[in-house]
Amino acid sequence: MPTPPAGTLVYDGHCGFCRIWLEYWQALLGDRLEYLPSQEIGGRFPTLDRNALKSAVYLVASDGSVYRGAHAVFKSLSTVSARYRSLLWLYTHIALFRVITDAVYDWIASHRDFAYRATVIVFGKPIRPKTWHTAGFLFLRLLGLTYFFAFASLRPQIVGLVGAHGLAPVAPVLAAVHANYGLRAYFLVPSIAWLNASDEALVLYATLGMFFAVLLFLNFVPRLAALACLTLYLSLCAVGQPFTLFQWDALLIEAGFLALFCGLPWLGWMYRLLAFRLLFESGLVKWLSGDPNWRNLHALRFHFWTQPLPTPAAWYVAHAPAWLLDSFTALVFCVELAVPFSLFLPRRFRHWGAGLLIGFQLFIAITGNYAFFNLLTIAILIWAFEDQFFSEHVRFLGRLGGLPGVDAPAPSGGRAHRGHFDWNSRFARWFAAPSLSGIPGLSGVAAIICVFVAITGIGQVASMLALQRFGWLDAVEREISSLELVNSYGLFAVMTTERPEIVFESSDDGVEWREYSFPDKPGDLRRPLPLVAPFQPRLDWQLWFAAMGPLSQSPWAGNLAIRLLEGEPSVLRLLNPPPFSHPPRYLRAFLYQYEFTSAEERAATGHVWKRMPSGVFIPQFSLADLRN
Repeated sequence: MPTPPAGTLVYDGHCGFCRIWLEYWQALLGDRLEYLPSQEIGGRFPTLDRNALKSAVYLVASDGSVYRGAHAVFKSLSTVSARYRSLLWLYTHIALFRVITDAVYDWIASHRDFAYRATVIVFGKPIRPKTWHTAGFLFLRLLGLTYFFAFASLRPQIVGLVGAHGLAPVAPVLAAVHANYGLRAYFLVPSIAWLNASDEALVLYATLGMFFAVLLFLNFVPRLAALACLTLYLSLCAVGQPFTLFQWDALLIEAGFLALFCGLPWLGWMYRLLAFRLLFESGLVKWLSGDPNWRNLHALRFHFWTQPLPTPAAWYVAHAPAWLLDSFTALVFCVELAVPFSLFLPRRFRHWGAGLLIGFQLFIAITGNYAFFNLLTIAILIWAFEDQFFSEHVRFLGRLGGLPGVDAPAPSGGRAHRGHFDWNSRFARWFAAPSLSGIPGLSGVAAIICVFVAITGIGQVASMLALQRFGWLDAVEREISSLELVNSYGLFAVMTTERPEIVFESSDDGVEWREYSFPDKPGDLRRPLPLVAPFQPRLDWQLWFAAMGPLSQSPWAGNLAIRLLEGEPSVLRLLNPPPFSHPPRYLRAFLYQYEFTSAEERAATGHVWKRMPSGVFIPQFSLADLRN
């Protein structure tokens, strides 16, 4: 048999640790090497000591050179890529590195049974080179679905929110920004609405977003579709403020930007870093805020009924025993502050951690309407699972659901293994994310951009841990803040312990007053809790924030009162049918404190809410008063 270009790797065929890693090497190195158990070498390599072969792996190069132990490992791996060649360089040129790696190798060789058991626990069995084709494919599909929900939710609302007669008209804002900043205005407000900010154009942008989101979901021109979705959503968010300042809007833009680089080998790491920042920062802000309800673990005693839009399940969870809710609060800190580190650990720990984080997102989705946040977060967490995980589970599902088998030979000339995808097959190419490798120079540019994003994100976390802001980080974030490429995260840093709600009332005669009803926020006590996610009623959400402070902090709420008096159709479409069939003469708004009813009160009345008046938000007025 002719010796392969790199030589022959001789190993102890009776060593379980050697065999499990040999399969990994076969998948990684392919036919660059010949793999030969020491028990079968016969007289091929008379210079090798048969006893020494039991304690170390040997590489016999094609030129006759012999390498042992760690040196043989690095020499073999150097045939794969520059990353592994750098390890060989370190071994041959840095004495300290050589001494340490030789000592580690010899210790493992002396404790093979332990090393084998530890390998199975940490990495599973069998071990395969990490590839992320399935994660990339599934993520892009879920990203397309998320974009669709985001655009479809925004489309019927955008005109009433920021249209010409909406609550915060965008055209005057664009004109003012351009007057103050000149050409820099286009960077400060990155939006195609500069070309046309009419009501028809805003609806068209959202409609086009839905169209390209469908293309992305169907895997048709995915990179073009992803770029179009990103451009359109960033454009709408830039002009949709204050109604598009939610953290999931920023998260969708950041995740959508990284999606442009799908197909690059390090992208899975970038998405895991994004998931880490999202979750770890969310836990960190809770602790660093100093809020006593987080510190004493009482926060979830309030959360389920004070959150903006509770789901039907929230009422039941809110009535759980106090000790259980406090335990959930402690679990929140564990999940957000400790578990995210598992995203950078070996595969078994990474899978367990990601599974726990996905379960956490599902629990949040069951108890609260957080638009597409949970769906998008789960989509990002899919990058914790490499192809080997999906191939094993597709085989399992195939036995249950009659799916085609996925047994295939291992890539690069390795031996066949059941349940392993052949990513050179037509099926695999359909699953694979689009690659940038065929575009000259673009991979290098993408790498530079990703490094910049990663360093900025890591610096953001470091500044939070150091309890001080870094000057360079402030400068960077200030310059790129309008693009939302690197964002800070952290919901409910301070837990609200009361639930004020704004109730608008109108009248024709100043005597008979009727309430306005909103689609999803608490109002009528007889109405059940909504289940509206992944769609988001943005006005309902913003009214939750507006109720926390005076009218001066939410000037758009005053515009809402005026539009109700005017009977503006685009604004009225954001509410349930108004109490009068014509524009009323007078309007006012009161504050009420809402709480969940007790089990006894709900049984008696059927209501999930009870309320008490707490003040005036907008005094009674009419349009005539404004003109005067």
